[in-house]
Amino acid sequence: MNLPSLVRALLVRLLPEDERDAAIGDLDEELRTRVLPRRGRAGAALWYLREAGSLLASYLWDRIRGAPAPDRASRPDEGGMTMETMRDAMHATRVIRREPLVSLVVILTLALGIGANAAIFSVVNAALLRELPYPRAERLVRIFNGFEGSDGTFALSPLDWRDVESRPDLVEAVGVYGETSYHLTIDSREARRLEVARTSPGLLDLLGFRAEVGRGFRPEEAEPGRHRSVILSHRIWTSAFGADPGIVGRTITLDEESYEVVGVAPPDFRVPLQADVWVPLALEPGVWYVPDRRGWEFLYAYGHLSEGVTPEVAARGLTARLAETAPDRVADNGQHLLVRDLREHMVGDTGRALTLLLAAVGFVLLIACANLANLLLARAEARSREFAIRRALGAGTASVARLVFLETLALAAAGGLTGLALARGILGLLARLEVEALAPFGRISVDPGVLAFTAAVTTVTALLFGLGPALRASGADSQGVLREGGSRSGGSRRGGRLRSGLVALQVALALVLLVGLGDSLRSFRRLTATDPGFRPEGVLAVSLELPPSGLERVERAELYRGLLDRVGTLPDVESAGLVNFLPLDGRRWSASFHLVDPPPSMEGVDLGGNMRAASPDYFRTMGIRLLEGRTFTEADGGGAPVAVVDERAAREAWPGASP
Repeated sequence: MNLPSLVRALLVRLLPEDERDAAIGDLDEELRTRVLPRRGRAGAALWYLREAGSLLASYLWDRIRGAPAPDRASRPDEGGMTMETMRDAMHATRVIRREPLVSLVVILTLALGIGANAAIFSVVNAALLRELPYPRAERLVRIFNGFEGSDGTFALSPLDWRDVESRPDLVEAVGVYGETSYHLTIDSREARRLEVARTSPGLLDLLGFRAEVGRGFRPEEAEPGRHRSVILSHRIWTSAFGADPGIVGRTITLDEESYEVVGVAPPDFRVPLQADVWVPLALEPGVWYVPDRRGWEFLYAYGHLSEGVTPEVAARGLTARLAETAPDRVADNGQHLLVRDLREHMVGDTGRALTLLLAAVGFVLLIACANLANLLLARAEARSREFAIRRALGAGTASVARLVFLETLALAAAGGLTGLALARGILGLLARLEVEALAPFGRISVDPGVLAFTAAVTTVTALLFGLGPALRASGADSQGVLREGGSRSGGSRRGGRLRSGLVALQVALALVLLVGLGDSLRSFRRLTATDPGFRPEGVLAVSLELPPSGLERVERAELYRGLLDRVGTLPDVESAGLVNFLPLDGRRWSASFHLVDPPPSMEGVDLGGNMRAASPDYFRTMGIRLLEGRTFTEADGGGAPVAVVDERAAREAWPGASP
């Protein structure tokens, strides 16, 4: 939507029905036939904004005074109006320069309000409004396992994937990936741990992958023995290989295996996950597609819904298919398949939080407008003699109102431009923080939609804080003010009542914000009061990367043990432990298991969960409380058949009993 369209929509809202068609029609006709050919789009947009503001100010003042609606024929032609407006604009510029401190306060106040709104809207636009960067995005979904009694989402097994593929009437295309990590070895020395997405070739096609260099995967590269191909992320291509344009065709070493680089992903391709590299997913049918591996759930699926199918219909149909192929799991575990719209799943509760945040900064801008209107009303009172002289010399109501409105419009434009620069700075900070939840589908940027929003906010802001002073100035009683030396008690009383109303508005809006802030603080307090199960105070985390080759398993264990012993003897170090994945870091190692001698209620039930490998002192170092039993000891050693389970797993696997 362009600027004239936004202003036209505002006029439709504010002008009465019996007058708006003629007024807007005249403006549109003059815009098309005379202004647009002479000035171009940018000049015509500014002319339309100026004319609409003048028309609105004149109409409101005439309605207040009870005067009849202005006739279009009485308005000066486009050339005369242009010269008069140019003179008013030059005078407005002189007034702004004459009071630099007041002008600076207004501009900075507006910059903060408009900049905050533009920055938050940029995030909202990227997360909720902008078209997703995928083919047929409106039908793109995520597919998960669900289980009765749990509101979580879980990965699929290869057999679940095959069940989904067997219903093309519901999901016409499916792609999956699994998460893992490899070590990249360069020149036999440098070891770098990489996050890896093992993807089916169809997944990249589903997401519209277009390599920046090279190509994507071919179907035959997913066959076991032919899957030694790799696609590099743009980040790894630049940081590890210096953005070498000849990287395609080179062989790199990942976990002691040679892979041929076939492509480089574009910088904004981030799905699935924040992968460093992508490799083909090769699953041998005789190994993975067997009934006793239904519980090996490690695949995450995307799909395109078939024409006319909703996520709810697809979920019911896929669960019905699961009941045919795995009736015991559906009956005993309450297993079912979940189908979620991609945007809804990726954004989640963040969308509601962003909308509330946008409303909050909107309230802040309204408070700023009320505050600035008070300031400019006081300035209009001080300039009442100037306005009275203008009226006495023949200036009309619209002319005086336009003069004041041009001043506020110039201030608003300066505030809007400064606010836009501030918004860019805020977005740059967010980009450096890499807050994925705020932009799950790509980079947050100031695009044409954000520019249009900023222009609209600036225009509305100018109307909000400039309309009152413009009406006050145009309504000055020239004879009374000149006769009494520039001070009219009646005018002062009217201005005082208006300023009091604006103060009341500021207080009301501030109270709304305070109530919202109170709720947010209570939510934050509840969040910080939640026990995470460990004590983070005083704990330092260090990442340790070892090359995958050159050390046997026993040698690695000895190296880790010696490292822990040396770290534990350092001054001020109470204990040291090792773990493959830190709590809450988003990475996981999923595994399925079953119980030996299970209680009757758990007979034949397959269980799954996230698993971590930890050293004996890890629990003490992290301050993890032990509710029952013991932790690991040095006597257990690597591969010992012992495990520590959390309270939830114990409650679900051994209900009412001790594990």
